[in-house]
Amino acid sequence: MIAPPSEKTAAVLTTVLRGCAEHVAQRADLPAILEASRQRDTTGLLRFLTGSVSHHQAEAVRLEREARSALPARKAAEAAWRTAARWLAASPHPVLLLVLADRTGSLTQEIRGLRWLAPAYVQAAAEHRERAHRAQAEVDSLVSQQRRRPRDRRPSLVGAA
Repeated sequence: MIAPPSEKTAAVLTTVLRGCAEHVAQRADLPAILEASRQRDTTGLLRFLTGSVSHHQAEAVRLEREARSALPARKAAEAAWRTAARWLAASPHPVLLLVLADRTGSLTQEIRGLRWLAPAYVQAAAEHRERAHRAQAEVDSLVSQQRRRPRDRRPSLVGAA
């Protein structure tokens, strides 16, 4: 784990970055640099964002499927626990006590884990859907910007002041 910088280091870095930003903001050719950068990077950025949308949508679908399968698994574990409890009441046995005890590998532990699993999967799926939505909004914005830009005028850094 990386430790955060000291206050003195953070202050120095902040001052340096502000100075760099002010210097770049004062350049007369900044609009040309930004436009050239946008045109060169848009294709790669669109490819990355489109892949990101697909990835997050696929993850959301997978997590939703896991959430749906967690509920029947929990119900089956609870039914098995009730059955073991009935057997224990009818005929006490140490193995049944181990199955029902609150210890690693027991039905009780499995049920406890399955109770939070489905909601956790649903939450994670919602987060992936939100990431996919944000990435798609970026894609739509970039495509819209490309349509508005004239295609025949390509900014060049050569000859810029």
